[in-house]
Amino acid sequence: MQVSERIKQARLPDGVSDVELSRRLGITIYENGNIEFYEDELGSVVDLYVVRNLCRILHIDLFDLLEIPKGDSYSSGLKPNKLITSQMGNLGISNEELEGAIGFDVVAIEEMRTAPDF
Repeated sequence: MQVSERIKQARLPDGVSDVELSRRLGITIYENGNIEFYEDELGSVVDLYVVRNLCRILHIDLFDLLEIPKGDSYSSGLKPNKLITSQMGNLGISNEELEGAIGFDVVAIEEMRTAPDF
């Protein structure tokens, strides 16, 4: 299942309409529609704080949403930004390789890795 479909599937059982989700995220209904329709929208256009709020509102783990394997280090207590960097190091992959694997833009990946509160 694609990221956009997982978002829609998480929204519907909670009874959150696309209009309500857009309002709570502070984005337009058109931007939200793009997120749910275009697979690469979330990783290439949407600001990280919107992605984080989306996960919070829909009770979705970011790693599950993006289908990023958690591995043994997920329970290590590391903040997500440190965990991403650690896992990328363990796997020996670059921002560009992760971009190809999950469809997120390199800029978004770097923002996730460096944001201290992420």
